[in-house]
Amino acid sequence: MKVVVIGDTTGIGKKAKEYFLKNNHEVFPISRTNGIDIHDNLDRVIEICKQSDVVFINLCYKDYQIRILKQIYKHVSYVIVSGGVIREYDKIKPDHARGKKELFDFCKIVSCMPIEDNACNLLHLDFSFNEDSSSHDRLDSKNTTSLESIVSVIDNWFKNPVYWNVQFNLKYSEDLVNLLKNKDDNLDNLFSKINDLRSM
Repeated sequence: MKVVVIGDTTGIGKKAKEYFLKNNHEVFPISRTNGIDIHDNLDRVIEICKQSDVVFINLCYKDYQIRILKQIYKHVSYVIVSGGVIREYDKIKPDHARGKKELFDFCKIVSCMPIEDNACNLLHLDFSFNEDSSSHDRLDSKNTTSLESIVSVIDNWFKNPVYWNVQFNLKYSEDLVNLLKNKDDNLDNLFSKINDLRSM
């Protein structure tokens, strides 16, 4: 299959690209490092995606994820999207959270469309902290999601694409509390409920 990986130079994008190459797919990586800046080449990127079988949209820049998805979801067989549980905690990074929430809602709608509408098979990856995330150096590695685990979810989904969303664990830890306490009311409420349950 022809696979486009948007954002392939580090982290899960790089790991996904390696997975597709290992499984003998033809991979077209898109990133600034590869000479294609989404900001300057959005129409070109959309056309490349439409000519592919699989697209992995792994970027956080502005609203490009949802803009690309809205243009390609009826032209591609499989789409994988990097989301994030940040959508539930909009006080931490308001614009980023709103974008991820809008993306999540649109993915849910696409996943519910009838087969005759020819929408893609879609997998929304609801990340918390991956082992390569910018905050991982402040979190114990046992409380992050390994890239290998994420790739295994992708592999299983390709074999049987009957689910549309996977939410990865946001593990409570002292490190996490120290990192995020008092930054979002919803998150503080979650921490409080976890502590209540732990004290029973």
